[in-house]
Amino acid sequence: MKGQELESAWIDANWPFTAEQDRAIFLTIAREAFAADGTNPLPAFEALAIVASYHWRKDEAPETVMIPFWAVEAIVAGYNQYQASHTASRGTRLKFGEAFQVEGRGQGKRPRIHEHLKQLRDIRLAIHLVLVEEQGWKIEAAIQELAERTVIHHTTLRDIWAQHADQARRALRNFRQREATSEQTS
Repeated sequence: MKGQELESAWIDANWPFTAEQDRAIFLTIAREAFAADGTNPLPAFEALAIVASYHWRKDEAPETVMIPFWAVEAIVAGYNQYQASHTASRGTRLKFGEAFQVEGRGQGKRPRIHEHLKQLRDIRLAIHLVLVEEQGWKIEAAIQELAERTVIHHTTLRDIWAQHADQARRALRNFRQREATSEQTS
């Protein structure tokens, strides 16, 4: 398995969560990313992709789906800015990506999507490491095993772990607390 393939938790055979759990975890991560930087609409698009992937995996095409309102709001705000730039009689007509602030950030800068995808990959890798740590693995052994499976260098994985371990633990803890709360209210 290549590192890029592991970017999607849906295809990792070692991923222990159900589709519903996966959707809840990654919607929470997307919401936290948007809350941290409200100028970046990519987590909103990611939320749409998460919801769509959930239904595609179930071979469903429902007429309506539940989408977090914060994601809808972020996308509509960008669209309204794009539309307004094209309906005004004067001024610069924005490109679609400029309206969403995902392009046009200056010469030589990487598009936001590159960093966004890297962050998603990194948090998924960190969650994987937390899960194997919970199974009793030593982190160094887990990093070596993951490096072999993903073809991501072990020092890169160690850096990812150092940067995202707390966030991954917090995401899993929050998810498990919500799961326990929802089971108690059912």
